[in-house]
Amino acid sequence: MKQFIRDYLTFNKRERNGLFVLIVIIILLIAYLCFSDKFIKPEIVDFSKFENEIEVFNKSIENSKDSLKSEKKYSFQNEASNEFESNNNSKSKPAEYFNFNPNNLPDKDWERLGLSEKQIHTIKNYESKGGKFHSKEDVKKMYCIPEKQYLSLEPFIQIKDSEAHNNFESKPAEHFNFNPNNLPDKDWERLGMSEKQIHTIKNYESKGGKFHSKEDVKKMYCIPEKQYLSLEPYIQIPSDKNSPADSKAENFKSESIIVDINSADTLQLMKVKGIGAFYAKSIIKYRNLLGGFAAKEQLMEMWKFDSIKFDKIKKNIIVDPTEIKKIHINTCTAAELKHPYLKWNAANAIVNYRSKHGKYKTLQEIKKTDLVDDETYRKIVPYLTLE
Repeated sequence: MKQFIRDYLTFNKRERNGLFVLIVIIILLIAYLCFSDKFIKPEIVDFSKFENEIEVFNKSIENSKDSLKSEKKYSFQNEASNEFESNNNSKSKPAEYFNFNPNNLPDKDWERLGLSEKQIHTIKNYESKGGKFHSKEDVKKMYCIPEKQYLSLEPFIQIKDSEAHNNFESKPAEHFNFNPNNLPDKDWERLGMSEKQIHTIKNYESKGGKFHSKEDVKKMYCIPEKQYLSLEPYIQIPSDKNSPADSKAENFKSESIIVDINSADTLQLMKVKGIGAFYAKSIIKYRNLLGGFAAKEQLMEMWKFDSIKFDKIKKNIIVDPTEIKKIHINTCTAAELKHPYLKWNAANAIVNYRSKHGKYKTLQEIKKTDLVDDETYRKIVPYLTLE
């Protein structure tokens, strides 16, 4: 609270003079507003003519609204009648029910079943994009077929077993020991995989996917659980870098790294366990804003970087104070003195004090401005120099 009062309610001599003049002007304006009525008589204005014009204008608006309502009512009745006629014209034809397979059914047969041209067009568009009806439920999902119409068609839908099978249906399997990583297509076929299953697995691998354990193979949605259980005894994946032993070695390596946060780039910072890409970028951004770190503890001034996070990494970081960018207080402008630890008015006060009293002989002299207290001085002094 004291710091807040000092920052915003402490003024130098020039600012106090300006504030005094401003208060005098405000007092004079208030006095003028209070006593001006006694010396200036208000002019009486006759508004009767203006009120009559407003009344005439309001009546004209009401008349126009009434005419618009009558026009809208007439147009609405016409639109309703037209819509009713169009609905009658677009009624579906009487249905002729027979057993049918919805896959690639000719347009004429869809018409016999009572579907309109628009419904048939929607179904054919679905099929042209590779869509297929594997079960009655797939027909029900077609938004162009209302539920009532579907219920009348449902007893007559007949889909062949070969079409009803899932696209991931497997072929007869030949079992042998195999490593699923980069396994050739022919070997997948020998294991009983369909073309679509193989395509799904290869697509997963092309995007950087890798099978580190049998569980990763089980997670592939294209492999049914029954098929996985028949393959599981034959899956053999050699240990890789992600094995527990290697991860322990990697953890030991990251714990032994020492990084200078005043010179390290993002990649070097990310080698420290506990610093990811987000924190690495945040550290460099805050370092550039400060002009370098004077102490490790300054990391806790960053957003979302608490003491718990700091305790985890403090053994792996160091600070080289020679990397700090110093500000020359005897030659800098107020803009060049801009710093996260200095308010704008404190920076102005430091420059104004120098212009009135000459160059600073010691850094402690900036405390004479009254806007730099002990806490501010402690934070900012590592970033200042007289030379």
